[in-house]
Amino acid sequence: MSPKFHAVQGVVSAAVLYPFIGGDALLFGLAVFLIDLDHLIPYLRDCKSLSISRFFAYHRAVPDIPDYLALAWFHTLECMLLLFALGFWRYEFWVVLAACLFHILFDVVKAIQMGKPFIRAFSFVEYVIRRKGKQTSHCV
Repeated sequence: MSPKFHAVQGVVSAAVLYPFIGGDALLFGLAVFLIDLDHLIPYLRDCKSLSISRFFAYHRAVPDIPDYLALAWFHTLECMLLLFALGFWRYEFWVVLAACLFHILFDVVKAIQMGKPFIRAFSFVEYVIRRKGKQTSHCV
């Protein structure tokens, strides 16, 4: 999904949730958008560049790469489990967890629409197991 889509998704979801959960809706909306900051990790690793235009070109190219396997750290089961556990300390982590799951749902739907439902690993363990024979890096 594009940053623009996730920004709209965050704003709309925050607006819809605000009457029900108050200020936590703002945290939810922000988390829906900011979860994608993890996409910087492979870009910086692969391209060693801070160019914003190259960053977007890098991610636009991914769906066209055969047998590509992505790993987005904040989209992993391990990250979700960490947020869940931290929620026992501060409930705001559960708000962020809900936002992340909401965001990931849209990502999964988009991957299915693209015909690449397995383009992303949703766990570090899954990534280690599936990466053999897959392309896991590229640069534009």
